[in-house]
This record gives sequence, structure tokens and C-alpha cells, in this order.
Amino acid sequence: MEPIFGFIIYAIVAIVVSVVAGKRNGALIGFCYLIAMCVVSFGIVVLTSNITNGNGIIAGFMAFTAPLFGLIIALSTSTDERKAIINGESVEYKKCPFCAEAIRKEAIKCKHCGSDVQAKMQAEEKNSFRPIDMPIESFFIMRKGGFDVNEYNIKSMVEKIKIANPNVDNSLIINRYKDDIRSIRAKLPPQIRDEFYEKYKHWVGE
Repeated sequence: MEPIFGFIIYAIVAIVVSVVAGKRNGALIGFCYLIAMCVVSFGIVVLTSNITNGNGIIAGFMAFTAPLFGLIIALSTSTDERKAIINGESVEYKKCPFCAEAIRKEAIKCKHCGSDVQAKMQAEEKNSFRPIDMPIESFFIMRKGGFDVNEYNIKSMVEKIKIANPNVDNSLIINRYKDDIRSIRAKLPPQIRDEFYEKYKHWVGE
């Protein structure tokens, strides 16, 4: 067999294996497989040639061991969809919160059960809101003479808290988020800490 035909066959095999890996684990993983197989095969060819005193036929056949092992590894690992079902999300997929099947991350409706996934995700994001997740810089405004509290962002924070806690008594809201608010106060410039807390309680309605 002419060397050029061996290169062509190797290229086809390597591309097929990388496509299989890409289909199961994402395009980036497939590309990594292709690069890894080429590098490993080159190393094997060089090593085999040195051991066999330049026997090109044996070296050529040994080059195919990398794609072979690559195919075995690709087929034995969990698919990207399976990883999403197990872990909640993967590179390209997420788990539907209604039927627990894997769907694309950008999906609006689940292809399996037809549920409105986007609305559910948005609702969960609202319900999982924590004040401490907001940047500390958003609660104050720098002036030449010092700092002022940012009333707009404090009010916005309280509105998000109330959306996440519908029909919850104001005193319970104060108690539920006391640790977050205490942490925020400790990070604020000292001269506005008390004012921040008073504004917070005012907007909560205590």
C-alpha cells in the first residue's frame, strides 16, 4: 500500500472517531479527540519506527491504535445528554424541570413533554434570589465628600425579595434575610451602614 493511501485511510478513521465523540459529548470534545489522536499517533509512529529500525508498514498499522482507543473511550463515556440528566446540566444540555429529560440549553419548550421550560427557569431564578448575590458597589454612590446610599438599588433589592417571597409577612422577611443584610452592611463604607439598613427596612415596610 502506498503511504498516501495510508494517510487518507487514517484521516478518514480519525475524523469518524472525532465525529462520534462530538455527537456524544459536544463539538469541542470531538475536536479535542481529533487533536489528541493525531498527536498520539505521531508519537507511536516515531517510537515504532525507532524500535523496528524504520519498518514503515508496522509503524503505519500502529498509528491506528490511537483512533481505536479513542473510539472505545468515546463509546464508553456518558453522552452529553446523559450527563445533563445526572448532573442537571452539561456542555450543551440541561435537564427539563418537569419530565427530567435532557433538552438543549437554549430550548424554550421541552421537546419531550411540551412544558414551558423558560418560564419555569425564570420563576426559579426569581425564587432563588439572595441580596448577597448583588455587587456591593450597587448599594452606594461615590461623591467627592464621601458616599451616599443608592436608594434605587436598595428598593430594587427589596422588590426582588418580595417577588421571591409572595404573601410572606414583612417581619419574617427581615428575619429570613438578616444574615445577608448583616454581611452587606459589614462591607459598606462605615458612614452609610446605618442609613442603608434604615432604607432597607423602610422599603420592606417594617
